[in-house]
Amino acid sequence: MRKYHKGRVFEYKVRDLLKSMGFTVFRCAASKPVDLIALKKGVPPILVECRSFRAPTRKRREELEQMAEKSGAVLLIAERGKLREFRREIEALLSGRLL
Repeated sequence: MRKYHKGRVFEYKVRDLLKSMGFTVFRCAASKPVDLIALKKGVPPILVECRSFRAPTRKRREELEQMAEKSGAVLLIAERGKLREFRREIEALLSGRLL
């Protein structure tokens, strides 16, 4: 399987997880500006960067953090192999512990 395909499959897993938790999820074309945007009433918008192979560069992370701050959104990084941790972050956000 090619890297692009593996990355896309991982994005779909993250998308499906968010949908199962009641979010409306948009997958952005060419991952611009982020991979996924998740919306749910009563919860700040979530910008999701999915990483299958390596962490985002410092520059990319700063860009994402600035985007989240300007839009009033929460930035979450979903890493392959750490989906349980990502789910815990979402649960914390839903319970108001991660704001």
